[in-house]
Amino acid sequence: MTYVLTKNKITLMKRFLILPFLFLVSAGIPLCAENGSGEERPFTVLVLSGGGARGIAHIGVLKVLEEMRIPVDMVVGTSMGAIVGGLYAAGISPEEIERKITRVDWNDIFTDSPRSLEQSYRMRRDSADYAQGLEIGFARKKFQIPHGMIAGQKLSLALNEILLPALPVDDFNKLAIQFRAVAANIENGERVDLASGDLVKSIMASMAIPGIFSPVEINKQLLVDGGVAANLSVETARVSGAQRIIAVDVSSPLASRKNLNSLIDITMQVLAIYSYRDLKYQKSLLKEGDVLLSIELPGFSNTDFRKAESIIAQGEAAARRSADALAAMSVPEDRYRLWHAKVSGWRKETPVTLDFVKIAPARNVSPRIVQERVKSSPGESLDPEKIVREITDIYATGFFDRVDYRIVRKDGAEGLVIEPHVKPWGPNYVYFGMAFNSNTDFNPLLRYRKTRINSIGAELNLHARLGINHSFNAEFYQPLDYRDRFFVAPVFSYQLRNTDIYEDDRRYARYRTAFTEAGIDAGMNIGNQGQIRVGVSGEHVSSKPSIGDPALPDYDEDSFLLRGSAVIDRMDRITFPREGTYFGAWYGGTMPGIDDSNEFRQLTVKTAGALTHGHDTLIASLEGSFSLDDSLPEYRKFSLGGFQRMSGFQYNEITGNYAGLLRLIYMREIPKALPFNINGFFIGGSVEAGDAWKDFSDISFDDMRLSGSVFLALETLFGPLYMGCGIRSLDDGIFYLYLGSVF
Repeated sequence: MTYVLTKNKITLMKRFLILPFLFLVSAGIPLCAENGSGEERPFTVLVLSGGGARGIAHIGVLKVLEEMRIPVDMVVGTSMGAIVGGLYAAGISPEEIERKITRVDWNDIFTDSPRSLEQSYRMRRDSADYAQGLEIGFARKKFQIPHGMIAGQKLSLALNEILLPALPVDDFNKLAIQFRAVAANIENGERVDLASGDLVKSIMASMAIPGIFSPVEINKQLLVDGGVAANLSVETARVSGAQRIIAVDVSSPLASRKNLNSLIDITMQVLAIYSYRDLKYQKSLLKEGDVLLSIELPGFSNTDFRKAESIIAQGEAAARRSADALAAMSVPEDRYRLWHAKVSGWRKETPVTLDFVKIAPARNVSPRIVQERVKSSPGESLDPEKIVREITDIYATGFFDRVDYRIVRKDGAEGLVIEPHVKPWGPNYVYFGMAFNSNTDFNPLLRYRKTRINSIGAELNLHARLGINHSFNAEFYQPLDYRDRFFVAPVFSYQLRNTDIYEDDRRYARYRTAFTEAGIDAGMNIGNQGQIRVGVSGEHVSSKPSIGDPALPDYDEDSFLLRGSAVIDRMDRITFPREGTYFGAWYGGTMPGIDDSNEFRQLTVKTAGALTHGHDTLIASLEGSFSLDDSLPEYRKFSLGGFQRMSGFQYNEITGNYAGLLRLIYMREIPKALPFNINGFFIGGSVEAGDAWKDFSDISFDDMRLSGSVFLALETLFGPLYMGCGIRSLDDGIFYLYLGSVF
């Protein structure tokens, strides 16, 4: 809230001076705090400001306060101050908070997408080519976007796990230390002091940076980051009865233009501008005996979460510099020991036995879809890791914006409540992507996904790939059970592509081939790790030479096909995998027992593995393709060539009825945060050996061709971007600029 001292504001301030005393008398809050030995001391409130990663400095301040034996009776926190303050108020020591904060994978926790192996194989496969985290809803004849870039699913789960003993507490005065989370009402900009309810939800509301995190609804109020109204809410401390205040301000100074490099930087700058004038007002409420710690943190930005250890050290050093001012609040060791024992002893680690498990209804989603993924049951001891797996499994269905859980006490019973929140911008979604190969084509990608078509979770997926080589694919995916173990899927596809024909490293012809196919598949999902699928279809192929000798044959064929596939994908990431294994096998051919002049049968088998030590990753893959009949037409032959598939050769330069490829890829990640949603920077190279053969008897590993590449790579919003050179001799190389997955 920004204050301007008009006549009305002065009157409002007078009312605020009276309100605290009326509130304290009516609510029974003591004007002095007992220290545990019957003696009284001034009611001391610790106020922690927001500031993004800079707020991690609060941990260093807490360490010094404990070292100096300074007890606090209430913590008021805004944004990052609410996270640190909420953990401390729940009886967690500064050292334990530091351990948990410094071990967090901040890149992961600030995304909502489940990790690769937490999603089903089908979901990973369908989303691999599209911009990650960019999902646009389409409903009621208009496009809709999420309320924030991040719903905070992973952060909420992490807080729930850390604060587990405190979850049943719905009155923040009954925590180890009293607590207030400061948020802002997005409808009117007013400050909202959260003193009761769901502790994790209140902390999430306090740090819901507008545009970055989705707003949080509490008591029919839509709440966002408290920094919008009061980044250092001394006023909350005064209203709550503070007699002494320790205010810690880690607010960022306004950034210069050269440091405004990302959306988060811009958003935090806007918040800083809004809160600047209010910060002056809040500091004016401090009185004699209060202590203000203004921690400058030069060289640290709001997004420097990876520098947590250094930021904590800076907070600790700043508090030590103010030791003389803080010394007046110190208490004798015996009195402090009593206070500390009361606070640390509040956090009980005794197991919780579930008396009930309740699943809140989700709008337009069958409760069975959620129930089938929840294994926790009454009579069991609460298992935090098991609950996290169940919540993640529910979230990975893609139906929900957020899935919360609470531990509640009701009528003497203690139980688990799971609350799935359906995406308000669904149930139909549009995704965008792109693929690019500097030597072949540029392909804009578009996907339409219609979900929740029926109670079991059927969905329609439409994929369009534009460009010189273009395609359209449609699938109606119908699960046969609520757990999505078995499915049927009618499918349709159309593809138009160029096939170049080479002889002695020279292209002498090009075919333009159109495939049209319609059929039905059935299969089984193997947990999240893979899928087995079989299907039948009818296919029409038209293939004609567009470059080369006009006497080359045309193809115009109709076939009835049988196909199948089996995939086990244990790679930890879709792009730039660091560890795991992969196995896939694909079969396709004309239907047995049917007289077909175009008879063919094909089999491809691929296996791969990734291993990482530190920032160095080694990936090995082996692929073999076989014709199980006579010679294949040109448009069905197996091919090699192109980036990471014999990089020193042109795309599809090597063709045959049989093909083999061995790859060994080395990558080193440069651990550096980059702007514009670029998450990683890699350097690497590959060694590749492969060939294609006309006849099975020709297959020989002695004369396999050698190739390789060196490259730079970036992980971007639209997938991995490579810039490199394919090599097959010291005198011959191919430059690549390539956007898309190569694994």
